[in-house]
Amino acid sequence: MKKIIICITIFFISIQTVSAARNNSLAVGVEYSITHSTVKKAQMFTKYAKTLGYSGVTDTIPTITSLQNDYKTYRLNGGILFFAGEGAPQKMYWNYLNKNGQYAVGIQQ
Repeated sequence: MKKIIICITIFFISIQTVSAARNNSLAVGVEYSITHSTVKKAQMFTKYAKTLGYSGVTDTIPTITSLQNDYKTYRLNGGILFFAGEGAPQKMYWNYLNKNGQYAVGIQQ
């Protein structure tokens, strides 16, 4: 009986975690240079997502650390993702102010 109660509790905790993740959103945009930026697009997306009931986060200086951060990773399992950047059909790339190093990050399908 104790094992059944533990399993049921774990099941309900899992459902709550999945439900909470689906109410989140993540938008990523970056200022590549003074004349080229995708920050406003990412911020606008977050604003619209919030009006739809999502708790939105905007990352405007994406680094390896920020994208791997547990807080952001939690949102990568979320309901809505928005990536505004340079890329190709299966890649997205950001490089904050062309600083390279930790600021030159991307994702690939």
